[in-house]
Amino acid sequence: MFVMPNLLTLVMKPDFTNPLTHQNPGITKATQPFFKISDLSIINSKTNSENTPGVKVYNELIANIIKVRKLRNAYQTNRIFKPIATFFLLKSVTPSSVIQQYTQQLSELLQYLRIGKTTFYSHVRELESLGLCKRVGGALRLCSYDKMCELFELTEVSNVTRITYDHTKHRFYELMYASLLHNKQVECDTQVRAKIDRIPEFKEVLQELGPDVRRALLDKQISDFKNGTQSFEYEIINADVQITARSIHKQFGFKSYKSVAYLKARLKAASIATVEKREYVSEHRSRKRHQYVAYLTASKSTLWRLPDEIRFPGGLFSC
Repeated sequence: MFVMPNLLTLVMKPDFTNPLTHQNPGITKATQPFFKISDLSIINSKTNSENTPGVKVYNELIANIIKVRKLRNAYQTNRIFKPIATFFLLKSVTPSSVIQQYTQQLSELLQYLRIGKTTFYSHVRELESLGLCKRVGGALRLCSYDKMCELFELTEVSNVTRITYDHTKHRFYELMYASLLHNKQVECDTQVRAKIDRIPEFKEVLQELGPDVRRALLDKQISDFKNGTQSFEYEIINADVQITARSIHKQFGFKSYKSVAYLKARLKAASIATVEKREYVSEHRSRKRHQYVAYLTASKSTLWRLPDEIRFPGGLFSC
């Protein structure tokens, strides 16, 4: 376990209600309690404990922010996504939304955030321009989540995800990208299972094929395609929950499909996800009629391309 040589001192104000105001006569500098943390691994264990399992993020908020792109040096880029990732991490460090004497513990904070000093102050300035934080004396004051939702014009936020974060393994903004993909998979999985539940007789047949009815249906569809024994009753529901490149392109606001391939490569290189291409070939003609099925004239066979299967380690996200 890597042990930091310096102390990371966090000053917390339990009675602090509005991080953007100074009205709190009940607490003075002389009476403010100190919490001393000597190891960044303690922050990780605190952040990922059973009581607070991971860094809290709002999915609707991330989904809105990720689409904000501006032209910069001939490229459409998102300038606020990484600062927002820094904001969520800083919020996870202190429950009072205030980090006192942050300049004196900057070394430890930079290691926890996995960014450099210049980048840190760049992110702080960006957050200040958005109204998400404010430097007051030697303290860094972060706004509340409610205030953050107001700034981005979100009236109702209910979909909360907690991301297990370890500064020695991952960059948090990449985990935020992965979180959106994971949540979409969970949403699709819920919809498929709801459709199956509405047909009790069909569900009973699938339960005989395997304990996971959605997976059993997908395996049945793939097997029938290969053997040329497709039947309408097994094709009425699309059992695949993986997201197509077109959907990712739209959801993330990318301007090029190359960005989708780059995103998958980044998540794979960071060991956040595994990406597996799925192509199935059948010697029989297929009844499937959509853009991912093609007849290969040379080999007289049918090719079915399913979206890349993106899998995330268990325990990385919790909804």
